[in-house]
Amino acid sequence: MAVQTTFGAPAAGCIGSLYNLGTFDAAEIDNKTAAAAIPFGRGVYCAAATPNVCALPVSEATAARFAGVTVEDRTKVSGEGYAANEEVRILQRGRIRVYFETAMTANQAVYMRITESDTGAADQGQFRADDGGGEAVLVSNAVFRAVDGVQGAAGIGVLEVNVAPGIGIVGPTGPTGPTGPTGPTGPTGATS
Repeated sequence: MAVQTTFGAPAAGCIGSLYNLGTFDAAEIDNKTAAAAIPFGRGVYCAAATPNVCALPVSEATAARFAGVTVEDRTKVSGEGYAANEEVRILQRGRIRVYFETAMTANQAVYMRITESDTGAADQGQFRADDGGGEAVLVSNAVFRAVDGVQGAAGIGVLEVNVAPGIGIVGPTGPTGPTGPTGPTGPTGATS
């Protein structure tokens, strides 16, 4: 019986799908304040004031709080993303397929769109090779890795994400600990 000894890259996948099942970290974060859906494969941020709530980026300041990329979930009714007030699964470390608006080359720095494009498409959170004239900002903890299909063309490609632990993940506050012992009495002051 023959044993398989070589493995190729995964077949081309859809936007928001994990590229491989190697090492990856994902988190569940709420979409409670979003007025609209968040599509699969989009970069999201978590505000400092609400670290367990994510949204699409709308400014350079929000992009600085990059929390990860939304992961495809086939149980969602729309089949295209997460609805408002739904829990959102985001990839924080690993490789995921996303849509790149521009041609990319391997190991290239990645920018994330923060404004809607001229076409009027709701495309905040998509990725590209440059700042698009101020419409996108550099994401320092993500890098382009490969293209599904033709190298160098815009389209579905592989983004590697490495978000610092704790961004967007805040657990409940624990109980208050016991009060410590009372310290020694200080010296008595001079009297007049």
